[in-house]
This record gives sequence, structure tokens and C-alpha cells, in this order.
Amino acid sequence: QITDYYDANKASYQEDEKVVVDYIELTPGLFDSEGAVSEEQVIARFEEQAASMESAESLQAAHILLSDPSAELLAEIQAKLDAGEDFAALAKEYSEDVGSADFGGDLGFTTGDTFPESFEAALAALEIGQVSAPVETDSGTHLIKLVDKQKTEIDFASERERIEQELVAELRDQWLVEKLANLKELSYNAEDLAEVAGELELPPMRSEAFSRQGGLGVTAYPAVIKAAFSPEVLNENYASEVIDLGDDRHVVIKLNKSIPARQKELTEVKPAIVSAITADLANAQLAEQGGA
Repeated sequence: QITDYYDANKASYQEDEKVVVDYIELTPGLFDSEGAVSEEQVIARFEEQAASMESAESLQAAHILLSDPSAELLAEIQAKLDAGEDFAALAKEYSEDVGSADFGGDLGFTTGDTFPESFEAALAALEIGQVSAPVETDSGTHLIKLVDKQKTEIDFASERERIEQELVAELRDQWLVEKLANLKELSYNAEDLAEVAGELELPPMRSEAFSRQGGLGVTAYPAVIKAAFSPEVLNENYASEVIDLGDDRHVVIKLNKSIPARQKELTEVKPAIVSAITADLANAQLAEQGGA
């Protein structure tokens, strides 16, 4: 039964053509960041950034917003301000900005780019506690008060890790660009990828055998499978072009071994055939008993 089944179903027991490839993979993770950035570089970058950051101030604004005030209304509010009445109380009474009126007109802090240009210009010209003349924006007429100023304090200890990571990222990007250019140049018509890997200080890799259905790791990528079974790589024994896998991953492959398609021997597939025959017999028996 086993032999007859095998002879009748040989086409089902073919092993596909397979290849083994040597490859070099270039990824950001291969960049050795240990000791890549010195303390002097971190300090220099901190000082460079601190110079610009320290000059920036955050201004806390409050306002009274009037959509279409009359001259009499503006004069009334101004008279109360001149008399020393509390700005927050006046904002609660007069302001039409429902989001801020109950909080004394407080709008929080701005570094110069939160509010309309005319608003920001008027706010920047004030001293703490001072109220502006009426300022027009698309929202209406504003009476603006500068509530407070805060200067950004830059602390090296808290910024050190961020700056170091920033510098490492810059070096990694530069390293990737240089390595990729060298990989393209050295792998072109290369006889041995291991030698290329040695020159580039990258690890030489070898895949498991895989078919046109793909394998594991980089050999699961359609672009890698297509290149591995291309005439240039499979038949002419050239290295592939550098293949972009996305996410800054690149790979170049070269044929190591081609394994032709073959008919599997009966001894290899006997367990599978026994299972298939057993299933057929069981189904036939079940059908017979079900009929009875």
C-alpha cells in the first residue's frame, strides 16, 4: 500500500530548488556607540544650545476680550484700571472669552508664537503688571496684561543624556551613509563577500537553505528572494545589488550553494504516506459504518 501510494503521488513529494546565500547586512544596530562621543563634545553641544535657549523668555499673559466694544465701554474699563481695580475681577466681569474669564483672563505662558502677531508684540512690550492699550486681532479687541516672566534655566546634568543621544544619532547617520556607499562600491563584482565584510568591519553572514517561497530572517523578504533566484546571482554568480529592506536596513547577497529540485526518497516520506493512507482508510471505514 505504501509503495503503491508513493508511486501514484510522486509529484507531491518533490523538494523545491533551494539556495544558500552569503550576505552582508547593514543596520543601525551595528553601529558601536560605546565611546563614540566624548565628554568634551557633549559639553560643547550643551554650551551651544544653552546660548540660544537662555535668551528665550516665557511670558504669562492675561486678557480681557471684547468682540466689538464701543469707545464708551473701553473708556469705562480703562477708568477702572486707572483707579486700581483688580484686572482679574474686571476680566471676569467684562471679558467675552469664556475659557479664561473665570480665571482672571489668564492665558498661560507663551514663548512668542502662541498668540497672533499683534498680541505677541504688545505683550512683549509690557512690564510685569502693566496693561496694554486696546489691541486688535481677528478675535476682537484685547486689553492685555503681562502677569509674569520666566527665564529658561538650562541644567547640564538633566540635559546630558539627551545631548549624548543626539550626538550618537548624528554619528550613526553619518556612519550609515559612509558604510552604505562603501558597501555598494566594494560588493560590486566581488568574488567573496567575506572579504568585503572584513574591509567594512561588518559580520559576514550565511543563510539556511531556502526555496522560492522564502526562508527566515532576511531571506523572508521578497526582494531578497527575487535577487537570490535571479539569473545574475543564481546562474552568473554575481553579487546582488545592495537591497533596501526599509528602516535603514540594507543587504547584499551572493550565491554560496545551489541545491537542485529533487524527488524525495520513499524512506524520507514514508511517515507522511502512512498518515495519509491511515486517514483515507479511517474515512472509508467511517463512511461505511455511517451508511450502516
